[in-house]
Amino acid sequence: MNKLFTLGLAIFSATSLFAQTYEFGLNKALTVGCYNANPLTDMTKKVDVKIDGQTGTLTIASLNCKKDIVGISLGVVNESTQGTMYFDEKEKKGFIIEKGEKIILFNNADNAYKVSVVGHVDKKLAKTLNPESDQAAYTNFFANIDKLMLEAKQKAKSAAKIANTLPVPNGNFSDESGISGTYYLSSLQKVTNIEQYVQTVNLEFKKDVPQLNIHYKDGAVIKAFMHEIFLKSFRAGDVDANNVYFECEFYYDLEVFSRTRLYPLEKGLYLITLGSSFGSKLDCSEPYLSEKKGEDGKPFFMLIGKDKERINYLLTHQDELIQIGKDSYVKICEQMNAIEASKSPMPAPGMKDTKLQAEITAVVKAKAETAGWAQSVVYAYPKSTEWYTIRNNVTGIITGRSIRAIAVLKTKAGKCQWEEVSIAQNYDGTNYGKSYFNGNTSVIVPIECVEAMKYIK
Repeated sequence: MNKLFTLGLAIFSATSLFAQTYEFGLNKALTVGCYNANPLTDMTKKVDVKIDGQTGTLTIASLNCKKDIVGISLGVVNESTQGTMYFDEKEKKGFIIEKGEKIILFNNADNAYKVSVVGHVDKKLAKTLNPESDQAAYTNFFANIDKLMLEAKQKAKSAAKIANTLPVPNGNFSDESGISGTYYLSSLQKVTNIEQYVQTVNLEFKKDVPQLNIHYKDGAVIKAFMHEIFLKSFRAGDVDANNVYFECEFYYDLEVFSRTRLYPLEKGLYLITLGSSFGSKLDCSEPYLSEKKGEDGKPFFMLIGKDKERINYLLTHQDELIQIGKDSYVKICEQMNAIEASKSPMPAPGMKDTKLQAEITAVVKAKAETAGWAQSVVYAYPKSTEWYTIRNNVTGIITGRSIRAIAVLKTKAGKCQWEEVSIAQNYDGTNYGKSYFNGNTSVIVPIECVEAMKYIK
């Protein structure tokens, strides 16, 4: 057998409590197929079977030699007969045992699987059995052996991971925010370079730092830090620790926490950005899912939470999970925008010139239309207290002047923002010409609309 196949069998065998053995009489003599054997002695009318966990070993022996067919269980393939199929992928042979009483041997002939011989624990009854009826009963299942084998391998892999899953690390952590505690990962995660897996961790929220210590095995911890944008507001008591995201800034031997973020979906439940994640426009409108698809073609989500049943429910109800993710992202985005707005208040007007303000507003609106800005311009006003004179670098002759201005914007979702822009006028030696748009910073700052409209004329 190949190494993968052997691994799967060894895992199941190690987990079984005891083996079962059977001896079956056959309906006709079966050729063992020994090399250079005498055709008269290379025959047998019985086979022995040992079932050990998910492994079935069929032993065929004659006077000359013996051969084994070692198959992995493909499960009960026929409910009406209770037939459990065992298949040796390398030999392309297998057998089916019905209720521990009857055996059906099959092999590949002319690119199709066919029954070769049947048997029974009652040797007299075995002589009366008819392979043709068994062929009819199992034809459809023979046609699906490749699929059944793939499923069996996947089960074997899962069993291997479960057998090598690390226990929950020691620790009984708690905090006033209710973040600390035991969390379950939505899928087993491999520890780099060793055949060990993790599905349960202990989170320890340290408010004073603030950070999450992720204990995934005794003596090993991963650190996830609260994003810096939240720190000042959190320490001031203006932000709930359950409504911020944490970042793992380094590479760890548990890849799921290497350079990833933990976004809160609900209290005690986080989305890890190793899989699909969420986003939105700068004003937090039009939230969207950034998909990373799994083997089933559906979005792949990596969750970590205190309630294992809640995780399983959301993974099987992805529409609900996606909506929760979008709502949560918008909430975090709006909180971040509010923090940014408090850090960067909209500047007060400089020059008090109603005519100039109207002219600047018209210039910026025209620019927004021709450039196809995503936001509409509500109004603009001069930030500078005086004009800046522009001179020729060589002659020093005045060629124009410019001022800084503030453009107040509104998104399609009705959210307000502001951006600093530059307005200029050319000088012909006698007079200054009309104002024109001279550039922008591209630094767009969110602001509450009531606050944004306070300087409109």
